This record gives sequence, C-alpha cells and structure tokens, in this order.
Amino acid sequence: MREIYKLAIPLGLANLLMLANTIVDTIMLGAVGAEALAGATLGIQLFLLLVVFGDGVVLAFAPAYTQSLGADDKPGRAAVMRGTILVCLGLSFVSIGIMYAAEHLFVFFGIDAELSSISGDYNRIAALSVFPMLLSIAGWELASAHDKASCVLVASILGFLANVVLNWVFIYGNLGFTAMGVTGASLATLISSLIILGTIATYLRKELRVLFGHKVTLSVSLKSAVQVLKLGAPIGVIEIATVGFFASSTYLISIYGADVLAAHAIAYQVTELAIVFVLGFGEAATIKIGLLFGTLRGPDIKEMVHNLISGCIFISLLLCVLMIVFASGIPKLYFGFEPSSLERSQSLATQLILIGATFTILDALQIVYLGILRGLQDTAIPMMYVLLGYWVVGVPAGLLLSGPIGLGSQGIWYGLTIGLLAVCVGLFWRLKKRIAEVMEMPLASNGNGILNAEHFS
Repeated sequence: MREIYKLAIPLGLANLLMLANTIVDTIMLGAVGAEALAGATLGIQLFLLLVVFGDGVVLAFAPAYTQSLGADDKPGRAAVMRGTILVCLGLSFVSIGIMYAAEHLFVFFGIDAELSSISGDYNRIAALSVFPMLLSIAGWELASAHDKASCVLVASILGFLANVVLNWVFIYGNLGFTAMGVTGASLATLISSLIILGTIATYLRKELRVLFGHKVTLSVSLKSAVQVLKLGAPIGVIEIATVGFFASSTYLISIYGADVLAAHAIAYQVTELAIVFVLGFGEAATIKIGLLFGTLRGPDIKEMVHNLISGCIFISLLLCVLMIVFASGIPKLYFGFEPSSLERSQSLATQLILIGATFTILDALQIVYLGILRGLQDTAIPMMYVLLGYWVVGVPAGLLLSGPIGLGSQGIWYGLTIGLLAVCVGLFWRLKKRIAEVMEMPLASNGNGILNAEHFS
C-alpha cells in the first residue's frame, strides 16, 4: 500500500497545483479590470477545454508504455514514445487552428466584439502552450512509470511559482517590462509550461537517452501514434463528458438566483479540490496495472486492483470526514464570520458541501476504476458507461429532483450523486469482467507495446 501512496500523493498534489494556476490567472487578471477578466475568461475556458481533451488522449501513453516496460520491450517503448509525440503535435496543430479562429467565431455567435478581441489576445500566445503542456503530460506519465513521481511534483511547484511571478511581471508591468494585461497572462502560461517540461526532461534525461537511442522508422511511429490515438480518444471524451457534467450543474442552478449560485460556487470549489487530488490515484492505478499487465501475471494484477481500490477508499473517506467536520466553517472563509444578508448562502453552501462529501467517495471510486481499466487498455466501453451514467441518468435525475420533486439546488447535487453512482456500478461490472478475462486469457503482445484489439470484448 505504501508504494501506491508514494506514487499517488505526489501526483495528486501536482494536479492541485495545475488547478491553482488557473485560479491565480483569474485572480490576477481580475485586478486589471472586469472587461479584461471577462475577455480572458473566454480564451481561458476554450484553452482549458482543448487541453482537457488533449490531456485525456495523451493519458493513453501510460498504459501503452508501461505494458512495454513490464514486458521489457525496449523497441516497443521507443515506438510508443515517438508515437505519442506525433499525437501531441497533431493535437497541438488542431488546437492552434481552433484558438486562432475563435475570436471570429465568438463574434459570429453574438459575443461582444471587444470581449472577443481580448480573448484573441490571450489565445494567440496561449495556443503555443498546448504542445509543451501535452508533452509534459507524457513526461509526467513517463516519470511515474520509472518511479520518479517526485520530479512531477517538483516541476509543478516550479511551474506554479514561475506562473505567479511572471504574471506579476507581465500583466502589471514590473521589473522594467511594459504592462501587457491579458497578453502577459498567456505569455506567463507559455513560459511556465516550458519550465515544467524542461524540469521533467532534465530529471528523465537518462530514460530519454535510452528511448531515443533506439532507431524507430517513421512507419512504426505512425502506427504507434494511431494506436495511442485509438486508445486515448475515448479517454479524451471521458474527460470532456466529466467536465461538462459538473459544469452543467452551475448552469442549472443559476436559475435559482445569485444567493443560491454563490453557495453552489463555494461547495463546487471545495469538492473540486478533493476530486482533483484523488485524480492522482487514477493515474497511479494506470501505471501500476500497466506494469503488471506487461508481465502477464493475472494474480498480481488482481491483488493490485484490490490494493488500489482499498487505498483510494481510505483517502476518499478521510476527505469526506474533513468536509463534514468543516462544512459549516468553510463558507465563513468566503462570506466572513459576521451575520449578514448572505446567511442564506452560507447555510445552503454548508448543505451542499455535505452532499459533496458523499459523492466525493463515489467520484474517487470511478476515478480509480477508470485508471485500472486504462491500465488494462480498456477505454471504449468505459467511455460508454460514463456517458450513460452522467448524461442519461445523472442530469435527468437532477432535473427531476430539483423541479417536479421540489428539492431545488440540492436536487441538482443529488443528481450529480446519482450520476456518479450509475457510473460506478457500470465500471464495477466492466472491471469485474476484465479481471476475469485477465485471469483466464493468455495475452499476446503485438510487438509495439499495445495489445491487439481482439483481446478486448
């Protein structure tokens, strides 16, 4: 269990720092003015949407690479590395095209021309950050596979600090630089992403030297890229579906007024912090299972699955208890400790945090289930369970509970919980089936670190 925590906790903390970068950008741009913040937010949200999808696709590097690593297939590892780089390049070119066209698309859809122009100022530089960010994700997984997760945390800390300092320099015009506002924020994002990538590459110079020391033809690299994309595209869809599912709650709750929306925002942020930390367990699950998958040791895989789920449940229960204990105090950090007209928001925020504490456990379970299934190179069927659970069960349940049944905003949160429960049930049965197949079926490698499709059903 210790080796799981040793891998998962640094990754979880690194995830929190990545989230903190966005929060810092928003806070520091807010000091420039409402218009700058509004315009930048349009660009930031588009940028994050593209990065989230790309992040999901590139996560396929981990199961493909670790399966080759576990099988001691050095040429396969080299092919997966090159294939993933090609995927990162392709996704980056598409993202750059979308971000450069976004300003005109915003105007076409009726968004204020000035705000669209400001978003364009952000997008033109931020678009260049997509490639180093996606490469950093691959480096993140590579470091974890070689038991160097601490370097990911170090790189994330350096990137976060650099982003804060560079925002201060470029946004406000300090240390002799001209104040750049929104453009300065995007420039800080670009430089900090390069710092993260450079730090990880420095830590992994030995492993990278070995990987790039193997000659891999372009045709093999392209074949590997296609298979990484095939494995990763469903993960990208899962990432987008998840973000959209939770974001939908904000829009559904907005009809209940500012006080209710403020309470939701507080509870949502608290829950998000817990969930983002638990993402480290999903990443650790992929690495651990992928390594064992390469060795073809079914009993060891089954034991690791048990340990991963147990470890994740323990951490999620701990987070749940903390949220319950501090549920009434957390809203006061936002609204102050004196009675005021915001008392209703404080009370409702407390109630929503308590509901969030419950579904944090379910979210943690689906995160580790998905991580394990990724390690078994099973992504397409889990994607279907996620889409059905979130959008066919969760959202309609929230609408029913909040409207006809009359639970209001709490009904939306109960809908989130029901959606997560549905996903967990589906993924549990999928995992149970896959473990049975792993225990019974002889697995054959196709020579490039990715198992043949006929092994999955």
